[in-house]
Amino acid sequence: MKPVEESNADEVQPTADEKKETVEEEDDDDSEMEDVEEKPDDEQPPTVELTEEEKNVWFRKAEVTDLTSWTLSTSFMNFTLPTQDEGFDEIDYEWQGTEKAAAHMKDWIVARKLTTRVEDIQPSDWFREQWSGWQQQLQKWHQKQNDWKDPAKRAAMKESEKKDAMDVEKENGEEKAEEEADLLDVEETDVFGIADVCNIGDGEPLFANFTFEDWALLSLRYEMHLLVHAFRRDVDDPERLGIHQEHVSFYYNKYFRKAFNTKYYGVDTYDELVDFIRDTVDINSSNLVLEAQLSDELDNFDLFLKLTEENRRERQLRIDSGDETAVLKFSRPTPAVTSSVPAANAGAIAALPQKSLAPYQRGPRPPVPARGFGGPPQGQKPWYGNAPQGQKGSYYTPPATTGGNFQQPPPAGGKGYQQGPPQQYAGKGGNFYGKGKFGK
Repeated sequence: MKPVEESNADEVQPTADEKKETVEEEDDDDSEMEDVEEKPDDEQPPTVELTEEEKNVWFRKAEVTDLTSWTLSTSFMNFTLPTQDEGFDEIDYEWQGTEKAAAHMKDWIVARKLTTRVEDIQPSDWFREQWSGWQQQLQKWHQKQNDWKDPAKRAAMKESEKKDAMDVEKENGEEKAEEEADLLDVEETDVFGIADVCNIGDGEPLFANFTFEDWALLSLRYEMHLLVHAFRRDVDDPERLGIHQEHVSFYYNKYFRKAFNTKYYGVDTYDELVDFIRDTVDINSSNLVLEAQLSDELDNFDLFLKLTEENRRERQLRIDSGDETAVLKFSRPTPAVTSSVPAANAGAIAALPQKSLAPYQRGPRPPVPARGFGGPPQGQKPWYGNAPQGQKGSYYTPPATTGGNFQQPPPAGGKGYQQGPPQQYAGKGGNFYGKGKFGK
């Protein structure tokens, strides 16, 4: 036991100061633990407060959409809420009830129909028929104006009208003719009282004073009118009220196969454009949808012409009174280039003599040789010409024939060939055709 006691005696015992420091450190650790435990009682967690705008948002909008715009525009009409008929045991709506969720879905689809394009829409036969008839009538009106501007044709029109007036005077008397003359003066001031837009007196058409801008506005009137009605017919959906102003250029290109830009008419917005033709098409201020002001069952196209003439007269009065804002600043279309030849060389090329090509006529063909290097049949001249430079003429010239036999020497030795004795093969008519010997 003594060695044990000696070993314990040799151990270093802590001093009084070290013991004091150890006790102080333990006290500090205990106080820190008490502070940590007391902090949750002193500090309250932050309270999240939503703004009024955030409270009204029921569905979060993500920056990245789940579907592409084209896929969404072609399929959103078929979106529905889940039902128990699809195999669900129970359907719970956490935020709102079933009725409110269904109403929200319907309102969302209706709103989408106003602002989403119909990507796969195609013009109907009704549109093509109306568009074709308009183009034919417009061409006739242009031709009528050109004839009126021609002095010779204008004199003929006046003479014809004068003769017709004399015939009416003889049939109905002078009193009747005077009444018609007075009525004619009234019709010249009242555009909508004119019966024949191609003849308002002396053969003069109602559109005799039309300029490029007037014709452009006439076409714009009818095209917008036809576009609005054709769209309603083709989509055949009462919830699609019309064409949104942001999609006018898209549908215009779909139907008329040409580009559309408001800058062609000297304006920047569709509101400014519609100011020109507000008597035909207008924009609904509540949903920004184009609305037609005229029926789609008109008997003829004269009304569009009369509206354009009425607009032209009012605009001319404003210009005459000094209103510079009434002046139209339309962009004229650039003429189509029919040739890729530069203008500087066009005259030189036109001055060149033009060679007329005779029509193709089939004539007798030379006989086709058989396999190998055979020549023409016996008794006919060679048709393949002379030998090339540096080669013997006998190579192309048929050798003498004896006894109805025809022999042709083999070609000169080259790659893959070697010179050898000719081989004879019996052909039709007893002729023989030569053939060289292939080498390795």
